[in-house]
Amino acid sequence: MKSLKISFKIYCLLIAIFFIFRLILLFTNFDKIDNASFGEIVKAFLIGWKFDTTTACYMLALPVIIFIISEFIGKTYNIIRIFTIWFISILSSLSFLVCGADIPYYNEFITRFNISALNNMKLGQTGTVIKMILGEPKFIIYIIPVIILLVLFIWVIIKIINGTKSFKKGEILYKSIGSVVLAVLLFFGMRGRINLDDVPLCLNDSFFCSNNFLNQLGLNPNYVLLTSAMEDVENDYFSNIEPEEAIAEVRKQLGIEVENEDFPLSRKVVSDKERNNYNVVLVLMEGMKAVNLEHFGNEQHLTPVLDSLCDKSLLFSNFYAQNTRTCYGIFTAL
Repeated sequence: MKSLKISFKIYCLLIAIFFIFRLILLFTNFDKIDNASFGEIVKAFLIGWKFDTTTACYMLALPVIIFIISEFIGKTYNIIRIFTIWFISILSSLSFLVCGADIPYYNEFITRFNISALNNMKLGQTGTVIKMILGEPKFIIYIIPVIILLVLFIWVIIKIINGTKSFKKGEILYKSIGSVVLAVLLFFGMRGRINLDDVPLCLNDSFFCSNNFLNQLGLNPNYVLLTSAMEDVENDYFSNIEPEEAIAEVRKQLGIEVENEDFPLSRKVVSDKERNNYNVVLVLMEGMKAVNLEHFGNEQHLTPVLDSLCDKSLLFSNFYAQNTRTCYGIFTAL
């Protein structure tokens, strides 16, 4: 069955290119492996194969439908063949571009490429972002493999699809069975799991050891980007409430009862203890989240020292920053 063969060839090609990008990420961050074993590195790549498979299957969903229809028609019309080539080429171009951007992004932020990388564009700072990218000459190093791999990929795709202009006529039963097999493989590939009782593949499945780099090495940046984008839409981070409603909520949480039109959040705090003129040392930990602390429900014992401080010091558990980016949160802390 040709549709199955074509789909499998393109799938293998995508997996191979995703593997190359993951290999580049590994070699550019080899110092972060520490004392990890070779077996752990292999496991990270096997986990990566799962995420790459899920990503590739989503990319192949529409082409697979076209291949199956062409199988039953008995040929591929020129306009359909051209559309398929363009569709796969454009989608792959975007995918490989994300993979290329992911490498310097990880080197800078120690996290895979996600929607946070595009948040500045939401804030109207597109020009600043572009200047930052073009102003860093070493980024060109990562663009070169993207271009080379993309050109090779499109060249092979054209040969594969143009080399299959006709399909065997008849054999309806054989084609039906093959189409069902292809659809089932695509479905389970998109889920990332065989067991239907389990939830589809998720980001947490990449974490398997104590090495942060290896835990993230298995992720596919396209998968991470789309997952974080969906979460961003669901959480609607950039929505605002009316000022009156915001002030009323803050007054409620602070227990402010006395009305003051000029300073609605003003309040007088009287201590029942004698004043001490202590020196204060402020330590800021960039990018730290409350969800990592056992004190806030985490069961992985990731921050034993910080958790011990929570039990014998002042803990602010209801603290707000004015922006989702951690660097802006510094102003709030100050």
